Amino acid sequence: MELEKVVEKHEERLNGHDREIGRLDKRTIAMQEQINSSLVRVDESNRFLREQNMKQMDQNNDILNAVLNRNSESEKREDELKRLNAENRWKFFMTAIGAGGVLAVLVNAVVGLFK
Repeated sequence: MELEKVVEKHEERLNGHDREIGRLDKRTIAMQEQINSSLVRVDESNRFLREQNMKQMDQNNDILNAVLNRNSESEKREDELKRLNAENRWKFFMTAIGAGGVLAVLVNAVVGLFK
């Protein structure tokens, strides 16, 4: 009798362990499903963020190219203005020299009239 009671108690404990293991298995499966769904959301979020990052990089590239082109055009304009300034100075000096020559001829002509 005593052995039967020990065996029954042992069997009850084994059944209890089996139930606990079953409960833990269900809980583990539920946790794995939650993890899987979370990973799917994380993957979708990462994909979205990568797309946004690529768009942002394209926009940054466009902005950088626009700034570089603007700087290049600005440098070209500065060079052109410097060249025009130099041309205008030469024109002014040549005009001044030419006008001085004409003035000298007129003064000589006027002085020649009074001689």
